[in-house]
Amino acid sequence: MSDKEEGVLNSMLSDIEQNTSDEITIVTTNDLQDESIEMYAVLLFKEWGIGKAGVDNGILILQVPSMNKYRIEVGYVLEGDLNDAKVGDITRECIETNFSKQKYFDGYKCTIEKIRENLTPVKKNPENDDSSKEFLTTTYSIGMIRRLSTEEWKTIIVIVLAGIIGLTWIAWSGKK
Repeated sequence: MSDKEEGVLNSMLSDIEQNTSDEITIVTTNDLQDESIEMYAVLLFKEWGIGKAGVDNGILILQVPSMNKYRIEVGYVLEGDLNDAKVGDITRECIETNFSKQKYFDGYKCTIEKIRENLTPVKKNPENDDSSKEFLTTTYSIGMIRRLSTEEWKTIIVIVLAGIIGLTWIAWSGKK
């Protein structure tokens, strides 16, 4: 790829991160260090910390030209937006179609565009006018999932522990 093409891809990736907070990393390598491409992608994903710390909202696009292999690895938080079926469709439509013709820029550009179509934008916190404070929401068919605050976690833990203690007391008192 030319420097201009790399610049276009970097601009696209930066735009996605700014609008969604999700991070996409493209890696090409010719050595999987005796690992399967799946395992190498997982190890690289974790070692490099792709995505925001503690959020797991990264995407790795891995290409191994010497082996004609490629993989898209998706962070846990994004699996609702980019499930295996969607990733498979993107891989077939963009990567396989273009990489087989050695059109790597076109393949990456198409892949990034298709990924972007499936990502949920960052929404501004409606309770606060300070637009610099953002929170990430991901919508699934069962509702909205968000990160819980420390206070919410403490409340949940207290409720769960009270339930366990209550059930234990009921079970013990029933045995007497």
